[in-house]
Amino acid sequence: MGVLDSSNSNRRTQLIGKHLDKDSRILVLGASGWFGRTILDLAFSAGIPTLGLASHKRTIQVSKREFDLHEWNLDLINSFKPTIVIDCAFLTPDRLNPLHVEEYVSINMKLISNFMKSCELDTVRSAISISSGASILDPNTLPENSPKAIYGKLKKICEEKLVELSSRKIINTVIARVWSVSGIYVINPDQYAFSNLISQARNGRAIMSTENSVWRRYCSAADFLAVSLALS
Repeated sequence: MGVLDSSNSNRRTQLIGKHLDKDSRILVLGASGWFGRTILDLAFSAGIPTLGLASHKRTIQVSKREFDLHEWNLDLINSFKPTIVIDCAFLTPDRLNPLHVEEYVSINMKLISNFMKSCELDTVRSAISISSGASILDPNTLPENSPKAIYGKLKKICEEKLVELSSRKIINTVIARVWSVSGIYVINPDQYAFSNLISQARNGRAIMSTENSVWRRYCSAADFLAVSLALS
């Protein structure tokens, strides 16, 4: 398994190195989440300088390496001179329950605003929005005020703002709608079907239950994000 992981990692590094400019500098918004951590790992392996931002300043460990994360600060971002902005910062539907709807919406709208401000910088040539399949769900299939419906509407707003920005600024944009991925940096694995199944299997017994038939196939989050970077 270690040989397979190493081989896949080399392919991802080669893919990123082939498609990204040599002077690339990556700004990661929401770097403490599992997608953000995956980007930090990919960028480090490819030798690309990164600046990771999070809700508060701290140091995290990713693949036995330490990364210093900072709070969002436009002056700091400007001095870093990013060429690529990757937005992984968003409160997921499960975060709605502890918060009032108004607070949940306000926080995510602020995160969207920070993403757009970062993309406006002169040095930025590419932007990647880690979006969600929830942004294109038929609104009639979900209760209007359900967490997933609210989350999907906010993700759609972010997508539309990025499209609008790209219409007035020369910038490569990628809207990467996540669907059925998993990876080694997944946080709260029991909240996701595939990682929960692995956790159960490791404990000796796996139980799957669903009200309807479900057909899925999964891909690695690292592969998904490597392709997103290459497309940018």
